[in-house]
Parts: sequence; C-alpha cells; structure tokens
Amino acid sequence: YTDWFPSIVAKYMFTPAFEWQAGVSKGISRPGIDNLTGLWVINDNANPPTVSSPNPQLQPEHHKVYQTRLSYYFGGRSPGQVSIAYIQDEATNFITNTTYIGGAAFGIDDPEFANYNFISTTNNVALQRYKNMDLNYSQTLGFLPGEYLRGINIGATYSRSYANQRRNNLAPHRATARLGYNYRAFGCSVGAVWIDDRPIDGVYGRVWGAMTKLDLSATYKLNRWATLYMQARNPTNQKDLRYQSPPGVQEGKQKHLRFMESYGDNWVFGVRGQF
Repeated sequence: YTDWFPSIVAKYMFTPAFEWQAGVSKGISRPGIDNLTGLWVINDNANPPTVSSPNPQLQPEHHKVYQTRLSYYFGGRSPGQVSIAYIQDEATNFITNTTYIGGAAFGIDDPEFANYNFISTTNNVALQRYKNMDLNYSQTLGFLPGEYLRGINIGATYSRSYANQRRNNLAPHRATARLGYNYRAFGCSVGAVWIDDRPIDGVYGRVWGAMTKLDLSATYKLNRWATLYMQARNPTNQKDLRYQSPPGVQEGKQKHLRFMESYGDNWVFGVRGQF
C-alpha cells in the first residue's frame, strides 16, 4: 500500500517531575493473512451449523489517532508515577466480524449450505470513533518505616472506553490492580483484572459476562546463576461466561447463559538459570 503516514508529538515539562504530552498520527492496519485466504472451517455441531470463511477482498483499516497524557513522577526512595491519558482513534474501513444468516446471504447458492450461518470479516465503510481514558498509579512504598515494608509496591489502572458503534470485545469499564513485595532474594506479586460485559461477535445481544481473574508469581534467587520461580494464572478457576439477551431487548439486559468455557487454573514451577 502506498500512502503517507505522518505523526507529530509534543512534550512540555512543567517541572522535572510533571510533564504533558500530546500527539497526532495517521496509519493503517493491514488484515491478517488468515482473514484473506484459507479454507472453510465447517462446524456441523453448532446450532445452527456454521462455516467460517476468509475474505480475499478485505482492505486495510485507515486510522487517525489523537492522544494526550499528563504525568507526575515520584522520585527518591519511593519511585513511581500517577497519570491520566486520553486517546481517540478515528477509523475507516474498519474490519469487523459478520455473521450471515443462511448460505444465500453470503452468496452461496449450494442447497447443502442453505441452513448454515457463514462467519467472515468485512470492511465497514462508516466512521468508527473509539475513545479511551486511562487513570494509572504505581509506586514503590520506600517511605514506609523498616526494611521489611519498603519492598512493597502497588499499582492500579482504570480504563473507560467508548465507541460510536458496537465493537466486538470492547469493554466499557476495565480495572487492574497489583500488589508486589521484594525483600533481598525473595519477590512475589498478586494481580487482579476486572472486565465489564462486552460484545462477543457480530450478533447483537451476545456478550461476554463480567469477570474477575487473578494471577500470582513468586521468585527466590538461590545465587547469581539460579532462581526458583512460580507462576499461577487464574488460580481460582474463574469461568468465561457467554450470555444472550432476548430479541428486542437492550444488549446485556435480561440476559441468559448460553455457554460456559472453563480453561482451568495454570501453575508453573521451575528453576531459571543465567550464565
């Protein structure tokens, strides 16, 4: 693709620890190769049965991105930062997943596929405007008394997202938090993420349910060459829940459970070497 992709960024320092940044850029996002070419994937076990098909006519998305960020940095024995950021992405030719009800809607006249739903990607010519605001805080609490407490570090982020059109997997609210601790050769952390209800696919009314998941990690340095480590993802085995709202009802309202996906908890123990 031949085009110009200019960008400009400006930064102003109010004080050595307090800064403001702003920028604007233009770019494209090319479709994945799997969206352009490949074989049909037929699922006869779905109800109704489905066919996932590539679209060789897909064009790249075009983006204009405006962003700004205000940050304050902590120094000394308690390094960290607090910031607020805003981004607006205006996209044309946005690539979306689309479900075609029946083979005829997808241009397939083979009667064998008359009752199949076809799932594919297409370019949406309408302007897609996405806005996001992030509030972020992270800091090592070195100001606390005693060497046992100074290794505590905390962090939290809240994200608020908007879009002028329904957008798959866009959660209007998202929050993360992390608590860590380091003392000499030992380190550990616990993290949590909460995600609000969000659309699943191109069918209005289908949403992922809100979820909260945890992760854990710990390390112990045996010597300069070897470190014991542990990692755990989703140790509480939270399920991924898919819901459906009735026709004619606002998405997310009066929803009922359609599917439940359980990937289990994942634990990893090991020794990491450095030479």
